[in-house]
Amino acid sequence: MDNSLTTPADCQCGPRQRPVVESVEPYGALSVIYDELLGDRFFTELRRAFQWMIRRYNVRFDSAADVACGTGTFVRYLRDIGAQTVYGVDGSPTMLRRAARKNVGNGARFLLQDFRALRLPRPVDLLTCNFDSLNYLRRAADLSRAFRRFAENLSPDGHAIFDFVTERSTEQSPGSIIERAVGQDRPVIRITHRDPVRRLQVARLYLRRAESVICETHVQRAYTIPEVIAALDGSGLRLIAVHDFHNPSRPPRRAMRAIYLARRANVHSAQK
Repeated sequence: MDNSLTTPADCQCGPRQRPVVESVEPYGALSVIYDELLGDRFFTELRRAFQWMIRRYNVRFDSAADVACGTGTFVRYLRDIGAQTVYGVDGSPTMLRRAARKNVGNGARFLLQDFRALRLPRPVDLLTCNFDSLNYLRRAADLSRAFRRFAENLSPDGHAIFDFVTERSTEQSPGSIIERAVGQDRPVIRITHRDPVRRLQVARLYLRRAESVICETHVQRAYTIPEVIAALDGSGLRLIAVHDFHNPSRPPRRAMRAIYLARRANVHSAQK
């Protein structure tokens, strides 16, 4: 995205016509152009970081679930690299419909669920949650609840790999940033406001559709690495490693995005 568009009015439907703005749930409209604007661009780096983690820590799996799977690109990747059973889980029906179409014929199954209430048909060896999806949980209690559900849906000694945007992301250019892009010949405007005090990022996306403009609001909270580690405590997941997502060999304490590896704790060990 670039900074050449300075107001949602630039999404207007015709000369001198003020657009009618309709609010929809997150990803209700963005799903149509999500891959073009965000998903496909992020997948290459995500795949690199994931491959580094599983090789570095010898993570093996025959079954997997991608939680907050979006349009299903990572689900397809998990099937392509040999996972026999793969579930895609998301809270957005529109994203899941696109994910199902993307994975037609490969045996992946899709579930409409909130990851705080995750319930898979069977435990899996690997659970992934990518692209700062967990940052949408703005309360530490919800984060702990999600981690407990992750642990309860993993097979014994199963692993979870997930990433977070850290507090450093809200420290960069506090205030509002306006960006513009075009997806499927539709102008898209993203206005992002960063609040470093509360460590919140509020992004409003405006997409033109017919005679109106659709507005989606995405609110995320940035978490420090110690906060994530604290949320893992008592969840049934044991932290194995945390790395800088963009450069795993660099110390993670200054990372803009961190990637974590956790393992389901042995029940007998946890009771000692």
